[in-house]
Amino acid sequence: MSITEPGIYDLPELEYHADPIPGGSFSSTMAKQILKSPAHLRHYLDSPRVEKKEFDFGHIVHGGVLGVGLDVEVLDFDDYRTKAAREARDRAYAAGRVPIIERDYEPARDAIEAVKAHPIAWPLFAGDGLPERSAFAVDPSAGLWLRGRFDWITPSGILVDLKTTTDGAPFAFDSDARKLRYYLQAAFYMHVYQLATGDEPRGFMFVTVEKSAPHLVDAYQVGRAGLELGAMQTRRAIDTYKRCLDSGEWPGRPAVINELNPPLWAITEEEDLSL
Repeated sequence: MSITEPGIYDLPELEYHADPIPGGSFSSTMAKQILKSPAHLRHYLDSPRVEKKEFDFGHIVHGGVLGVGLDVEVLDFDDYRTKAAREARDRAYAAGRVPIIERDYEPARDAIEAVKAHPIAWPLFAGDGLPERSAFAVDPSAGLWLRGRFDWITPSGILVDLKTTTDGAPFAFDSDARKLRYYLQAAFYMHVYQLATGDEPRGFMFVTVEKSAPHLVDAYQVGRAGLELGAMQTRRAIDTYKRCLDSGEWPGRPAVINELNPPLWAITEEEDLSL
């Protein structure tokens, strides 16, 4: 399937990742890579897609909460150390299914139930919203196709992203949000949604559920400062991508000598210990 008109589409996940835009489009994942350096993005694009075991847990939780997604295949193995287990896993991947060993499947189901029991998170997903929708639009400044895949769109127009995590506490998730560029993701998705629909989304929320028991669930609304930071990163990423496409050059970081110093808190801590 090829897409030539902006809009919101109901596409299978594998078709979205195959990029149905003739000539290609720019995603938030690509934006995160190019902000490391254009060389990182070039390597990412030139490398085959690698399935990672840690992503399988998230796929299963997404499917259980959102009600859509890739089929799950529970494998009767204790781990992937044997050849038979690895071959079964690889066959599942090749068939477009999500493999998981039995002992990991129960925690995934418990995480799903934890989301469904949460008084704030579950109502976001329990209504007549749209799960797993893909958006495609042209950025008017750069003239480039953009794409994004939303976990959930509420009837009121709030974009919701479900994430599995090791620690969903506010201080920990804030650190993840900055390190993993979740602010960029939120702003990028809102930008694509508005271009694709002509309507401004009502906001962006993350719902987190911890992978380990007791599978605590937290809800986060991205605030104004977070969206402003993400918008600046989004604009820089798109413009950098445009320059790289036009020039055919994908540079790494500048060849300079960087000065290395500890943060102020480390110096203060050492001073206190020396007293």
